[in-house]
Amino acid sequence: MTDRDPKGYYRRLAVEPEASADTIKAAFRQLAKKLHPDINKDANAKLLFQAINEAYDVLSNPDSRARYDSLAYSKPATQAQQTQIDPICCSRCGKTTAQPRSTVFYRVVSLVLVTFRTPVQGIFCSACARSTAIQASFVSGLFGWWGFPWGPIWTISSILGNAKGGSFSHALDEKLLWYNAVAFFSKGNLAISYALAQQARAAKDEEIALNALKLMDQLRARGVSPNPPLRNAWRPHPAHIVAHFFLLLLVPSTIASLIYWDWASRNTSSGKSLPTRQSQSYQAPVDTSSAQSKTFTTAPIVPTCPWPPINGQILDKAAPLNELGHVVEIKNGSSGNAIIKMRNSLTGRVLVAFYVERGKTASIANLPDGQYQIQYAFGDTLAADCRSFANIASASQFPSIDSLRTRYTQTEIVRSRVRYTLYSVPSGNIRPERLSIDAFSAE
Repeated sequence: MTDRDPKGYYRRLAVEPEASADTIKAAFRQLAKKLHPDINKDANAKLLFQAINEAYDVLSNPDSRARYDSLAYSKPATQAQQTQIDPICCSRCGKTTAQPRSTVFYRVVSLVLVTFRTPVQGIFCSACARSTAIQASFVSGLFGWWGFPWGPIWTISSILGNAKGGSFSHALDEKLLWYNAVAFFSKGNLAISYALAQQARAAKDEEIALNALKLMDQLRARGVSPNPPLRNAWRPHPAHIVAHFFLLLLVPSTIASLIYWDWASRNTSSGKSLPTRQSQSYQAPVDTSSAQSKTFTTAPIVPTCPWPPINGQILDKAAPLNELGHVVEIKNGSSGNAIIKMRNSLTGRVLVAFYVERGKTASIANLPDGQYQIQYAFGDTLAADCRSFANIASASQFPSIDSLRTRYTQTEIVRSRVRYTLYSVPSGNIRPERLSIDAFSAE
């Protein structure tokens, strides 16, 4: 078995080698209160206090702690000649891992003016490293943004660092790889030992590279044939990277969405935009008496619109509509498609025309103040100009003039929402006026 505490630093603080940074800090503070020379008058108190300080100086820094942890795996060759040594186990799941890595991830938690950036480190297998990185990024993504100024800065850098695989030292990982090559050799797992020695052969540490070459020669002498190299378990996975970016953008995108919906809500329901003062609903009978006689069998074939419109599509607009204005809604309960025209009742000019499919509802918004004559016609398909029907079955207009006026109160600006419903029944609560096709088609 490998002594994972070669200088006894973990034992001095009474913690396990797998202890988190928070656990190490808490243990040191508790011991410091007991052993500080100003409090403890024992003759050995000063030496003990210096000892725990030395241990804490090493273990509190992620880089120096990683170097300390790697000391247990620095020179396994001599030990392997005398007895079997165990391969490195993951500090999270405890399982043997052929390709270990000493890695540091960071999680960030902010409390307005205070931001804590805590290392989460260990010697991991690739699966535990990914799950630990996701957990650290999850905590950072939810709780790291809320401090100024370091919260956003550390949150972004930590999650991006976790997505790239955390902070690690190639030199330390070369030592771990070489240790495992010798450990598997001592256990008799010669094929894995040879594969790991192949990887260690490319180490920048010349001593490790040379020893790996000697081990490969020794294994070949024992009859081990070269096999394909081990799959790199630490290769970045696209789904893993996407998950980190999702956690990075989760809070900012949620806040942006809430701000947008709040703005949209204010613009549709507050006094500054479009509150509904009146909701008038009319049921207009659809004149279909002449629809049967106006069949298309005798009409000449005319070109039609190559791009069929969608429900609510504006077909004609004489002038830009106001940013904030009135709303007119049309429900087409008839069996035919309809074109609705909003005309200025004084000049007869068409302000806007829009398309309403059979059985559907459409509305036109942002209408300016004015007096409007609302006309409608039924047909099948649009003509080649995509603004009018190729054949109009019937056309009508509502007899009343709609006066849309903005009203101002002490607390709000009130605009109108008017609803019309077209039903295919012979009766209704208003009687429309028949229009000639030429009158409806006039510009």
